[in-house]
This record gives sequence, structure tokens and C-alpha cells, in this order.
Amino acid sequence: MRYGDSEAASPAHRQIKATLPCHFARIVFRDISRATDSRTVRVCLIAPRVFLTHKAPQLLWPRGDEKDWAYLLGVPCSIPLDWYSRRFVETNVTYFLLNQFPVPRPPRSNKSWQRTVELPGRLAAADKRFGTWAKAVGVEYGALQDDDRRTRRLRCSPLRPDRGAARAYIRDIP
Repeated sequence: MRYGDSEAASPAHRQIKATLPCHFARIVFRDISRATDSRTVRVCLIAPRVFLTHKAPQLLWPRGDEKDWAYLLGVPCSIPLDWYSRRFVETNVTYFLLNQFPVPRPPRSNKSWQRTVELPGRLAAADKRFGTWAKAVGVEYGALQDDDRRTRRLRCSPLRPDRGAARAYIRDIP
């Protein structure tokens, strides 16, 4: 049973240590932001059993799997969403603002969705603490090796996740 299940509201469920979000990899965002920062919305994947303060709120939701989380890790880190967020954010990124930001929802068969899952998913899985998460996403975990051709492609193409997210935004326009 995972923390997104509907039974999560029961008192008995909350007593089970394995159902607490802190025991899983999860997405957090930086609360503090300024107009002079290079990026307005900063999102990252936090390893299991890492505890944070209220300045790094975490995203939890009842539906979806790790691939959906990887997609949601890529979209907020993209230039299109950053451009949009600068119109509203002054000093803090809050749940109220974050919930209003548009997130394109292409089908899983869409190449833009797949790219937006794969690249941030691999870059976020930095070491063995992310092994379970990486396996569920379908990517490797660990340090990026310089001799790996795929790694060179990841490092030499920093805008590839942005390109995938931008295409998803364009196709999601009514």
C-alpha cells in the first residue's frame, strides 16, 4: 500500500511506517524565489528518508506512478513553465500559485511525454538511494559516466527536457 491510496486517511494506515511519504523518493520545490534568480520554479527529486523544512514543500498526489512523477519533475524545470511562472511569482512559490500553473497532459504514447520522463528521470536518479524509483521509471541510476554515449547526449543537450515540455505545451493548446 502506498501513501497515495484512498485508505491513507485512516488512523491505522498512518501508523504504518512504510506508508509515510518520507520513506519514498518524492518531488519537492523551493519555496523562496526572486525575480533576479536564473529560474523561478526549482524542483528536484529527494531521496527516501530525507527530511526537509517548510521551505521545501513536497508534492504528493493520489494518482499516477513514478513515470508520471518523472514527467512532473521535468515540466516545472522547463523554460516554458518558468516563463509562465515569472508572470505571477514575486518572492515565494506557494501551493496556491503552483496549482494554477498549466501542465500539459499529452498521452503516454506521445514522444514529448516520453522524452520529458526519460531525461529528468535519469538525471534525478543520482545514486543507489533512487534505485527503486529509477527501476519504476525505466532508467538507470548512479553517477553519469563520461564514456557512455548516452550520457554525453544528456550532458551536451541541456535543453532537451525543455524541448520535450515545449512540444507538449504546444500540442496541449486548444
